[in-house]
Amino acid sequence: MSNSSTCGSCGAGFSPAQKFCGSCGQPVPTHRIDWEFLSHEVQHGLLHVDKGILFTVKHLLTRPGAFIREYIDGNRAGHFKPVLLIMILGAVATIIARFARGATASSDFLLGAYESLSADRAEGMKQTDVRMMEVLKMCVEWIGAHIPLFLVLLAPVFALAMWFAFYSRKPNRLNYPEWLVVACFCVGQALCVYIVFALIGIVSPTIGNFDLLAMMVIQGWTMLRLFTHKPWWNTVTRFLVGYAFYVIILGALLVAGGIFAAVFANGTDAFMEQVRQ
Repeated sequence: MSNSSTCGSCGAGFSPAQKFCGSCGQPVPTHRIDWEFLSHEVQHGLLHVDKGILFTVKHLLTRPGAFIREYIDGNRAGHFKPVLLIMILGAVATIIARFARGATASSDFLLGAYESLSADRAEGMKQTDVRMMEVLKMCVEWIGAHIPLFLVLLAPVFALAMWFAFYSRKPNRLNYPEWLVVACFCVGQALCVYIVFALIGIVSPTIGNFDLLAMMVIQGWTMLRLFTHKPWWNTVTRFLVGYAFYVIILGALLVAGGIFAAVFANGTDAFMEQVRQ
């Protein structure tokens, strides 16, 4: 615990009327870390109605376009940090999914797509193809079991896809770092949807299977509210193009992983020989 008139970070003095150090900006005075301090941090850092995570989640679900635009334009005092937001929501979603139910529509969709692909290629597959399909199955099963983590890890890919789809030559267009912020907030929305539908799935598995569709709908609505200056059909078209690009990149990453595994398992020369056959 620092002296009541000395900053605990840089040692500069401050007056009793100050709330922040004039030298380094740290809140002053600092207090000893005890149960009262931790309780205050939880209330004001996570649950505070004016700037906590619940405040951010509420506005992401009720006025997402305006809320994200405010953050991009510089009004960030009441916004929870987007990267920290998806990390916390991702952890919550993972825990809830473990206890609520094992599968969601998003994981079922991935597993179903793999089963369809493997059935089409079942006959006459080379050893290299078999190895690739085994690796793809492992990847798909891992993704299906870790949807929240998968959504968080693919935020940069989602940002790239939307940057490509909404690219414009106008000077006020969003750059890629800004799209990363948008992607983090959109992933936060998707994680909220995942949590809600995982809980719904406990009592109604049928309704709970619409989580993937709900994620796309709320993200599409976000784009409509974010780009209110564009015709709605233009925004919807660009969003669908971006989502298709997003899926294509995901497929390419999975295939690349399968090829890498086949090369690693069989050796480069054996792999190329089987490809020529």
